[in-house]
This record gives sequence, structure tokens and C-alpha cells, in this order.
Amino acid sequence: MTTIAAGIQRLKGRLPDLISPGLIDALLVKLPQRFRQRLLTPLVVIQLLVLRVLEANTAYTHLPHLGGMSFTASAFCQALARLPLELLQSLLMAVGKGVDQIAPVAADLFFGHRVLLADAVCVSMSDTPSLAKHYGYPAGQKPGLGFPLAKLLVLLDLSTGLIRRVLINPYRTHEASQTRKLHPDLGTGDILVADRAYCSFVHLALLVAQACHGVFRAHQRLAWNFAQEIKHHSHNMQTRIVRSLGRDDRLTLYRKANACPIWLSAADFAALPEEMVVRELRYRVDQKGFRSRLVMLVTTLLDPVTYPKAELARLYGLRWRIETQFCHLKCTLNMAVLKGKSPAIIQREILAYVLVYNLLTIELRHYAAEQPIAPDRISFIDVVRWLLTGLRPGVRLNINPLRPGRYEPRARKRRPITYPYMTRIRQVLRDELRRNSKLGVSLT
Repeated sequence: MTTIAAGIQRLKGRLPDLISPGLIDALLVKLPQRFRQRLLTPLVVIQLLVLRVLEANTAYTHLPHLGGMSFTASAFCQALARLPLELLQSLLMAVGKGVDQIAPVAADLFFGHRVLLADAVCVSMSDTPSLAKHYGYPAGQKPGLGFPLAKLLVLLDLSTGLIRRVLINPYRTHEASQTRKLHPDLGTGDILVADRAYCSFVHLALLVAQACHGVFRAHQRLAWNFAQEIKHHSHNMQTRIVRSLGRDDRLTLYRKANACPIWLSAADFAALPEEMVVRELRYRVDQKGFRSRLVMLVTTLLDPVTYPKAELARLYGLRWRIETQFCHLKCTLNMAVLKGKSPAIIQREILAYVLVYNLLTIELRHYAAEQPIAPDRISFIDVVRWLLTGLRPGVRLNINPLRPGRYEPRARKRRPITYPYMTRIRQVLRDELRRNSKLGVSLT
């Protein structure tokens, strides 16, 4: 018992107070499920899970060494599967509430509005029957030759950098069918910024009904130089130009389509207005190293004086910050390939990644406020190392240099070791290797 206690004590010293034993015990009391006293309690499982993510998605067999405890990887996975998802979700909300008490910086707001970014990201996992059945493969993937993918719909708060919600879906789930589940996390006056997958009459109308706003990339089939009345190809939506607000800036009337989306109830669809006025604007992006292109936006921010066109273009450009956070998750924390073998473990792994990302972001923001320096200039991987060493005071974190307009070729200098792709199932290739070895045929 001395070794176990010492390992847990070391583990507690390497985690911030936001996931203290008192907080987890308070959240456990609110759940109907009860746990008997054992080695891998919910508190220990959460602490080990967080430490595993900080160690860049290390193997489950590594956890006994990290915690100074004696258990098997199978025992930990069984304990992890018993861990209620509600507990991890409540822990995420508790962490977020601590940051909400801090007033946001005016520079992080858009004319006083809080900005939230929505986008989807895919993660890979082991090719097991249960995961293949639950999450599915990309279209055209032959069985046994690929890996299941999960599609995560993420809602990121631009003012705090926190992930407010993550929805875990099968790969072939379209984001539009899940977007409404993000709306409870939006407050009055909030602005949701997303790409063209979210731009539809129904989504815009639902945001307006909630006293929120949207700034979305227009659908690729919606041309700028259309007649006074056309049909949007994918939503069967009638549109009509109302008034010009300036060069490449206008108000347009959208009318509700006849068909109700399959993800919305008939009653909710009937409650939507028959028509609404939105703002359409277009601008050109000319950036050194990139091809010039025209971007068309659709927004519910109608006043051109309060919300100038140039500022809306800048706001949509901030949407790419969520890609940076995805890089932190998938590359820095190594979330690109999850190691769980069942849907229950995969769900808990993903929530653990979001929890760790939020904890790191909180520490990063606190450090940036003390310097002071812009949070996005602080090295994310250096914050991970700092947290692993116990958040020692007085440490100076690495600050990334300012490189505006930087561009690099999309090419790799270091040559990887190349192997042919697996185009037939593993057992067929094994049989072929066995036959060739008996015949003395070279395998290279």
C-alpha cells in the first residue's frame, strides 16, 4: 500500500487544483451510480487518464509505471469503461465555469459579442469489429484494409480558447444534422462562425430565434451574380435581393423550403418563419504564397455601419484558429490515432483529451496574463512540459516569434521509410509470404 499511496501522491502533485479530489468527489455524489472501494477508483482513473494524455497518448501498459501502482492494462480499461460519461462531462463544465468568472478581454470580442467557432475533425482508431460497426469507414474503403474514423463536432470559445462542447459521431454523419446540439452552449448575442456546411435557412433561423448570430461561408453552389430569384440547389431555398449596401455587400431575402430536414422535427420546422433577411458579402483574399480567391459570406449581422464588411472578413479569417487547436490535439497531444478497442473506451479517451486541452489552455492563459503576452504566441508543447514537471513557479515558457504572412511549401524534406500499401487483407498476405518463403522467392 505504501507504493500505491506514494504513486498517487506524486500524481496529485503534477495536476492542477481544477481536478482536485474534492471536486471529483462532489461530482460523484450527484450521480446515481455508486462505486465500491477498490484500487482503481474514479479519482485514480481520471488522474491516470489525464496523465496518459499528457504523456502523448502513451500505452495503457505504461500507466502502472507512471502511477507507481500495480494493475494490468486490461484492469484499467475495465475501470475506464465503468467510469460514467456524465462525470467527465460534468468535470468539463466545472473547469469551464472557473474560466467564465474571468472577464474576457475586449480584443477577444467582436464589437462586444462573444465569438464561438464550430468545425469537425476526424480521428482514427483500431480496426476492431465493434469500432467498425459503431463508427464506420470512409466511403469505398474495403473491409480489413482501413481503419474506422470518428467525426468530432467541436465548439471552441474564441475569447477563452476553451472547447465548450464536443459531439462524437460516426464518420458518415453530416455536421448540419448535429449543429443544433451546439446551440444550448450559445448565449444571447453570441456569434457562431463556421464554414459552408453550416449555412442553411434552418440553421440561420434557429440562431435568430435564440437571439444569436451566425457568420458562415456561403454554399459553393450559391453564385454571386444570380438573378432576382433563384433556388439554392441543396436546400431548395428561394432567395431575392432586397437592397445593396455597397460594393459586394447586400441584403437578401431567404424563404423557407417546403421539405423539412430529417434531423429537425416537423413541429420545430413549422415554427420557423417563412422568410428572413440576411446579409451577403463578398471579398477577395490575396495572400503571398497562396492562390487568390473570392470568399462569399452569409450573416445575420445586417447593419453595415455597426459591422463593417472589412471587419466581418477579418472575423471569418479567425475561424482558422480552430485548425491550430486541432493541430494541438492531434499532433502535440497525439490524438490522431486513439488506442481504445471499444466505443466506450474511445468516448472516454476523447473527453479526456478535451479535458486536458482545456486545462492546458487555462494555464496558458494565466501565464499570458501575467507576462503580459498574446496567448497564441506561447508554445503549447512547452505548457505540456511545464505541467508534467509540476507547474514550477518562475519558469519562463517558450514564446513563438511573430511571423505574419509566413508561408512554406507543403513538402517533406526528410524521406520516410516507404512500404507498399495494404491492398489485400492481412491473412491473404501472410499466406502469400508463407508460400513464397517455401519456394525461396525473394520478398523484396
